[in-house]
Parts: sequence; structure tokens; C-alpha cells
Amino acid sequence: MHILAVLVLLAALTACRSARPVVARAGTQELTVEQLARIFAQRPNLPLRPDMGERVANWWVEYQLLAQRLVSGDSLLDSATVVEAMWPDARKYVVERWREALLAPRLPLESASVDSAYQAGHHRLIQHVLMRADSTAPPELKDRRRAQAQALRARLAQGQPWESVNRENEDAAARERGGSVGVIGPGQTPAAFEGAAFGLRPGEISPVVASPFGFHILRRPTLSEVREEYRAGLEAVIAEQIDSINFGDLARRRHLTLREGALQQVRRAVSEPLRFKDSRTVVATFDGGRFTLGDVVGWLLTIPDRIHSALERGPDRQLAEFLDAMTHYQLTYFEAVRNHVTLSPEEFLDLKDALARRLNDVKAAIAVYPPAPGDSSSVEERQRRASEKIEQFLLGDWERFARVPAFLDDRLRRESRWAVYPRGIDRSLKRASELRAAGDSLGR
Repeated sequence: MHILAVLVLLAALTACRSARPVVARAGTQELTVEQLARIFAQRPNLPLRPDMGERVANWWVEYQLLAQRLVSGDSLLDSATVVEAMWPDARKYVVERWREALLAPRLPLESASVDSAYQAGHHRLIQHVLMRADSTAPPELKDRRRAQAQALRARLAQGQPWESVNRENEDAAARERGGSVGVIGPGQTPAAFEGAAFGLRPGEISPVVASPFGFHILRRPTLSEVREEYRAGLEAVIAEQIDSINFGDLARRRHLTLREGALQQVRRAVSEPLRFKDSRTVVATFDGGRFTLGDVVGWLLTIPDRIHSALERGPDRQLAEFLDAMTHYQLTYFEAVRNHVTLSPEEFLDLKDALARRLNDVKAAIAVYPPAPGDSSSVEERQRRASEKIEQFLLGDWERFARVPAFLDDRLRRESRWAVYPRGIDRSLKRASELRAAGDSLGR
């Protein structure tokens, strides 16, 4: 065939292919404009916006890629997949194991050390009962709360037990712990609270103390009453001090350095995480490693939405603290790996079980499972049936809605062919609007 004819034919085939009404592809399966439009028409509460269309199309992609691996007989529970899909938890295990090795020379505390620390009094376990009235409360409310606190203090002076008065405590968290605010040291509480707390002898109760939170009655319990709680609190204080020293020393030894403009780059990533999900832009370096915007986004995916929103709206100081914590954690993980710290077999099994439970939730939601023994159908046929079930799920009531674990989804996409087409989404939203209007005209 003449070369010009070949080029014309290829051009015609390409045009034909691009004109097909497709929104997304995943492997051999396609999501058509009509299919996505029906999903939106079925759910009037879904806004007809491009970002929502892209979101639903990407849900379809992740379900399809998962289903295609399942029906081919892949459990997705091999060691490499488990560790990658559960990497935040895997790193947490490794870092904690390394941290325990560093703390081992000092902890746990012996009884004699607990006795000495309690007698020295530099760190104290304090109980309190609070009548709330913050600094913005009107004077009449403050007077009423002060009077209530004084009445409670009088009941204690008359011999009523602390447990009885603690039932009136308006600090709910402390009330559940017998009034305990935990082990505190100098500089950790408001000045008036600290002054009263560090002026108490064992078993003594303070007068009413005012603070920005309201009016307190403080008590310093005897060591015999709270030995184990005091031990645990003191060990947490010592562990934090050792962590601070170790992490600071590690950052100096490994030359942890933020790149110029790192905070501004991180703020953009926080605001548009999907845009920077795979970014290799370096925001910090240390000997033998680096921290990228992609790493930042990875950690963002592990935190609750409310914290993410707070970082997005918060001041630079808050964002800098987040970046500092993440870079130090990354450095600590690398140091642990350098020192040959790995997951134990028990820890790996915990991760595998956790991933299996999450996969079971998704499989139950979309009703797609690995092939049953004796299933002689072809992989292509199983993929077709799985695709139909996913469409039924997306058209259904979503009572058992479940998402593919985010980091497993990343792996599936990296190992598969897939695409989402914005032009197809626009056509689907227009068609969905027509379907909704037709449904309204029929009185549905």
C-alpha cells in the first residue's frame, strides 16, 4: 500500500477512536459517556461539576483495576504489595522498633527511680476539678463558677471524698481519670495553676485557683495511690526528652537541610495534593536521602481531613511544624533502615491482615471476588462480568461503599494502563443533565 494511503488510514482510525464516547479506560474495559451520565442521573444529590465527574470516573478506574487483578487470581497479598500498600504502618513499626532500642538503656524505670522522682517533685501527677469559665466569659458567669468551685472546696474540707467532688468536674477527660491531668513539669500549665500544683505536699488540696480555663481545685495524690500512673507518665516524659535529643543530634549528624522556598512549595502541595502527588521536587535533603513534594502528599493522605484543612488554612508556623515533623520522621526511618531494623514476622502478618480486611470490604461492596475453584471461564469473560458488577454497584444505593486503599490504588495504576478523559466527562455531565430533566418531566 502506498505510504500516503497508510497515513490516511491511520489518521482515520485515530479520529474514529478519539470520537468514541468514552470517559475512562482501565485495561480492556471502558466507561462510556452514557454509563457515567446514568450514574449521575441516578443520584440527584451529586453536583454536575467536572471535579465530581472526575472523582466518580477515578472510582470506576480503581475498582476496575482491582477487579482485573482479582479475577486473574492475584490475591494482592504478596509481601511487596502489602508493604507498599501499608507503608505508613510499616514505617511506624520500623521507627518504633528503632526508638525502643534507643530508649532501652533508660527505660523502663526501676521502682527506686520512681520513688526518687516523686520525692524530688520536679514532675508531678496532679488531679483537679474544674468549673469552666474562659477568659471571654461575662463577669456574672465567672462569679457563679467561682462560687461553685468554692462550694466544692468546702465539701472537701468537710471530709467528703475526692471521688464525690470529682463527679462535678467539667473537664470530662480528667473526670474519667479520677481528675488526673497527668504528669506535668514546669512551664507546661498556666502560671497560677503551676504555682498551686508545685506548692502542694503529697495528699494536699489547694484553695480555688483561677486560670484562663476557669476555676480549679488541685490535689497532689500520694505516690501509693498513683504509682503506676505516675511511672507511666514519667517514662513518657523521659522518652520525649530522649527523642528530642536523639532526633536533634541525628538531624545535625545527617545534615538535614530544607531547600530554599520549601515552605511555599509545600503550601501549594497542601492546596492541590493531586497535582503534586508524583512530584519529585526536593524540599529537604539529608546524607543519603531526600524529602520530596510527593512525599509530602503521601503523608497528607494519611492524616484526617480536618487536620489537612487546618494545614491549608493555617499560618506558615503551623505548616512549618508539619514539615519539620515529617522530614524528621523520614530521616529517622532511613536511620533505622541503615541500622538494619526491619519488620518482624508478626508485624508483617498484622499488616497483611489489615490489608486483607480492607480488601474484603471492597470486594463485598462491588461483589467481585477471585475465581472460584473449577471456574473454567476465560480471564476476559471474568473481567467482563466484573465490569458489569462494578457498573451495578455505581448505579446502586452505595450502602456498602468502600474505597480501594489509596497506596494500593497507586500501585495498581502504576502497573496498569488506564486513562480519564476530561472531554468525555464534560459530555457525560451534559447528558446527565438531560436525563435528570427528562426524569423530572415524567414526575420521577
